[in-house]
Amino acid sequence: MRYLTRELYNSIQIPSYVSEEEADILFEKAEKAWDEALTSYESAFEAIRNTLPEDAVRIEKEVFHDNPIRDINIDELKGTISFNLYWHVPKAGEELLAKITFYGVSEHTGLESAEGDEWKYSELHLGSEENFELHILGIYSEIEIHATDVKLEKY
Repeated sequence: MRYLTRELYNSIQIPSYVSEEEADILFEKAEKAWDEALTSYESAFEAIRNTLPEDAVRIEKEVFHDNPIRDINIDELKGTISFNLYWHVPKAGEELLAKITFYGVSEHTGLESAEGDEWKYSELHLGSEENFELHILGIYSEIEIHATDVKLEKY
């Protein structure tokens, strides 16, 4: 994660043992830093949006926040990674199962500790050559996948 970092995420998780007054001060400071990082990321995303695969853009615009990653399948021979997760669709009021499959995967990190974790935030970036990068911040894990294409399916 380049903008919505683990450190920034942790800063908005105010400990319960601090006083309400101190919590308000901490949260106000953390929220300002978070909003600045989010605004910077949104500008960077808009600058590359038209160069990304259609379903990569869909992933960024859908609501996967707080949804658990159910299982991860890596096929090194085919160069694919897929995972299933719950997908809450606010407009429809539905809870679906989504499958995200990455194609032309050239690099990945963090998958070994991501199964069962919750998807908190994500970022998309241009990678080298024809690749894009998806970064996912979970509660406990950080995933990075470099791929040429992605497909988002709902069940």
